[in-house]
Amino acid sequence: MWPRPARNTRLFTAWDVMTRHDTDRLLDTVFTALPWAYADLPAGDPVRDDAPELVRVLREVSVPRDSPSRMLSAELGRAHAGVIRGDWLNGAACKRMMARIADGALPEGRYESDPGACVPELVAQVADRLRVAPDPAALYLQLLALLAPTDRNVRRWNGWTPARHKKAVAALLALGLVVEDKRPRAGRGVFLPGPWVHAAKPLLPVERWKADLHGLVLRGEGTELAGVPMPPHTLPELFAAAWQRVEDNEGPIA
Repeated sequence: MWPRPARNTRLFTAWDVMTRHDTDRLLDTVFTALPWAYADLPAGDPVRDDAPELVRVLREVSVPRDSPSRMLSAELGRAHAGVIRGDWLNGAACKRMMARIADGALPEGRYESDPGACVPELVAQVADRLRVAPDPAALYLQLLALLAPTDRNVRRWNGWTPARHKKAVAALLALGLVVEDKRPRAGRGVFLPGPWVHAAKPLLPVERWKADLHGLVLRGEGTELAGVPMPPHTLPELFAAAWQRVEDNEGPIA
């Protein structure tokens, strides 16, 4: 769903932030734990488990009250404008994500980006509706909803071998739900039909159909992604919303 962080730094305490003023450490932790801790780390990973506390610290920093917090807030905005915003940190979507991490609903070692783990009942519903096995149903949900369903990511999230992944892809191709193509920096060989949105590194290009789901800001007549998106939904919500659009006859079309 998001680019992987460059380093793997553990969460530090609010005291560290407010007394040491270590901006580099703060930014490194931001890009290690948010929002990747939610979407791209398995249940039980310590960085994912630390995310709710990190959010609490960042909420404090995002509301400048004294000299240290003003400095950190200004530096955060200057270095990564639009990536971690105070309004998002204090918004409903972020709160629901952190509640989801804290509730322990995701099975140990499983990924939130795997619909078979986070919304198994929806996978069963999609499989029944499409008359396919659970694997292609899960893959279709990932292609509908996620911003970075690369082959490598999908296999890691789902615990699939290349052969198992290939079989799921073949089932979707047979139904005409996806198209085969070679697209620069996509990291996959199948796509939803319809227009394509380009993006500058480190973001990945993506199907335009997903723009409304993620609140993406586009430019160049809708052909280029502008700015780093912040997730507007928990992943169970996102999978459900994507499938509902299909059920409402608003699915991706060529």
